[in-house]
Amino acid sequence: MEIGYSKVNITPPILTCTNGGFFDDPKVFHKGVHDELYARAVAWRDDSQAAAIVSADLINLPRLTVASIREMVATYTGIPGEHIILHATHQHSGPFSYRKKEGIRNDAYWTVTEQKIAGAVYSALQDMQECLVGAAAMELDMSLNRRILQEDGSVLYLPHHPGLTPNQVVDKAVGVVSFRKRDKRPLVTLVNYSCHPLTVGFVPGMISADFPGAAVREIEDRLFGSAVYTGGACGNIHPQKHCEGFEAMDELGRALADKVLDSMPFIQTGRGERLRTLRKEVELELNPKNMDDNEDIEGFREGTSYRFEITFIAMNDIVFVGIPCEYFVEFQLEIREQSPFAHTFLLTTSNGYAGYVPDRKAYDQGGYEVNSTKFVAGSGELIRDSILQGLQELAVD
Repeated sequence: MEIGYSKVNITPPILTCTNGGFFDDPKVFHKGVHDELYARAVAWRDDSQAAAIVSADLINLPRLTVASIREMVATYTGIPGEHIILHATHQHSGPFSYRKKEGIRNDAYWTVTEQKIAGAVYSALQDMQECLVGAAAMELDMSLNRRILQEDGSVLYLPHHPGLTPNQVVDKAVGVVSFRKRDKRPLVTLVNYSCHPLTVGFVPGMISADFPGAAVREIEDRLFGSAVYTGGACGNIHPQKHCEGFEAMDELGRALADKVLDSMPFIQTGRGERLRTLRKEVELELNPKNMDDNEDIEGFREGTSYRFEITFIAMNDIVFVGIPCEYFVEFQLEIREQSPFAHTFLLTTSNGYAGYVPDRKAYDQGGYEVNSTKFVAGSGELIRDSILQGLQELAVD
């Protein structure tokens, strides 16, 4: 199996409206650039097929944007759309993405950015080399579950009630996948961690990739080779230092880089082989009360249901699973525990954006995520079951 890598700068111009999940007001815009935004493409090819993952420093990639990028990639490289995971790191210090907000979304920026991202995949395929691959997991205790469970079974949203003690589950795992040259020098290091990129947020009014960008810079400076960050299930997970600024961003970035470097001696690499891809859909029932602010849902619904895409890319004993939502961390822990693969990584906010998907018990507890989800209770469990079924299919392929 061969691997290729490429990155492109996708920093928007200042005076571009911020997204961040906080504003859709054209008067609220970025006034400068603290650190650049990038889209990083990793592509693999064996004797029978090719596949790619793109990690972009964006809040999300709506389905129409995904469709446009996939069409260009298919036209110029031949890779089918279902073989590509287009992942947004979900940082909250970048450009507004939704098309339906006229006068807010910078359409010219997004037209160019779509072509840049497709071009990154094309470029990755032009410089391929054989690789070794291995994976490991470390633990980092710098996140928290923002849903604070009360004695009456309800929850409080931590950002609105600072000072409360977190008391629900997190996932401390830092997943590391190391792709190396045949002489075992680092080539591409892929990192997966479950935490909302909200150490910076909207507070400074500056464009930033938040801690994922800081982590990538640290890893590349200290390990050499290239690095790619992907976000796991963090629908209910925040950094412990929430919206505290660039020092908090750099601190978490360094801590992630430390864990990556700590993992390197323990990673056993072997020849990359058995590249496999799979695409599944699960039909989810919509909650008609919450259909007012998500263009992916409105534009792609079928009556009262929505077809939710799950994309799998596997190699050796490693699998990446792309899903277009902010998934609760409890599902990730269950999936990893039951997966037939030694190393299973969820890449959330990938190939679209369908909003929050809580677990069933959260619907009785209430809270921000439940009040904003577009799906009825039990939808997250349907996604989980479909993912586990897909993992079983890939494991015996």
